[in-house]
Amino acid sequence: MFNVRLKEQRKLKGYTLKKLGEKVGLAESTMSLYEAGKREPDLTTVNALADVLEVSTDYLLGRTDTPVPPKIPDILEGAKVAFSGGGNVEGLTQDDVDMLHELALIMAEKNKKKGVSDVTDD
Repeated sequence: MFNVRLKEQRKLKGYTLKKLGEKVGLAESTMSLYEAGKREPDLTTVNALADVLEVSTDYLLGRTDTPVPPKIPDILEGAKVAFSGGGNVEGLTQDDVDMLHELALIMAEKNKKKGVSDVTDD
């Protein structure tokens, strides 16, 4: 899974093997071995690749299908969602977070259509 996602994300960003390797301090041949699935990177390299490709390490490693997980504080602020416990979202599943993200996008689009530029606190 890692090799497939690495290649996919590299191409989406428009990087050659050489260019991506340069960005993370690796040789083009090493990058080629990663994409061929003949070699696996260490954790430091996985982190560096995720940073350069602007995706999560979990996505690169196949632990999630969401390249960039939504940021909880941004979702909550944008949607004006209040949780008991001062914004504590402990116990939410990734599906819950995905639903909140979708809800925030729907609400933002609705407000955009209405011409609402700023929401005031009550």
